[in-house]
Amino acid sequence: DRLILLNKAKDRKMCWALIVDGDEIYEDESTKWIHEFTQLNSHHGHFTVKFLYVNLWKGRERYRTDAWNNSWFPRLFSMTDLILKGEALHNYAFQFQVGNSIGPGNIIQAPVKCLHYGWADWKHRVEKTERYILRDMEVFNVSREYAVQKYSMDTNENGLQLSKADPSWASEFREGREIDY
Repeated sequence: DRLILLNKAKDRKMCWALIVDGDEIYEDESTKWIHEFTQLNSHHGHFTVKFLYVNLWKGRERYRTDAWNNSWFPRLFSMTDLILKGEALHNYAFQFQVGNSIGPGNIIQAPVKCLHYGWADWKHRVEKTERYILRDMEVFNVSREYAVQKYSMDTNENGLQLSKADPSWASEFREGREIDY
């Protein structure tokens, strides 16, 4: 669970945490940018870095660009004074406690993307959505109807807008490598 891992990193006094789910990769240029950013800002405050989240849709060739899918998600955090609050499998509140103030810290938008393969394989997407529904029902004691409604946007194509994915984003695209998630 993401929350357990972040708490372990916090307990070990790690400076930074980068979240990477099993169905995500970062753009090829990300490693260089993240390294430089963390080195330059390691002692300069509390940071939440958001990445443009590219949801590949039913393959690698297209990604969603409709309103919900054109989102920036927090994926890199300075660990100093980080407060972690878990709610559900993918919903966490990341805030910093600085003196008497609590807030998101300095919010930065990274110039590189996080590529999400979770919707690229449709059969896998439907199976994963069902696992999320069952987990939320068990862990959070919610009704099936509530959980289905919560995850309905994952498979809903109403208002769907797509753009062509750029093969230069990642070597996995250019080389046609399989992503095992």
